Amino acid sequence: MNDLLSALFSYFVVSPAQSALAERLTQAGAPRDVIGKVAACGPKAAELFDRIVTDPWWAISTAIRAWFGTVRPDALMLELAPGCASVIDAARPYLSGLVV
Repeated sequence: MNDLLSALFSYFVVSPAQSALAERLTQAGAPRDVIGKVAACGPKAAELFDRIVTDPWWAISTAIRAWFGTVRPDALMLELAPGCASVIDAARPYLSGLVV
């Protein structure tokens, strides 16, 4: 059950956020290493499952915000994977000029 919840959340929330962020970085002309680090950085499945189970309201609201695009992909990735802060910070200069 935990693998299923983590997989669904990853498929519908994490993967689209990573893809959107990588696409925006590509459009902004970011170096490949920055794009690669952003694409590789993400929440660990076990941590994600723990958060989903302990705070289902967070999971539901995060999925809704992501689905309707009311949260920027970089902010969403920071929320999902706080350990990626340095990677996201390195990417921000390339995101600053883009309309989100």
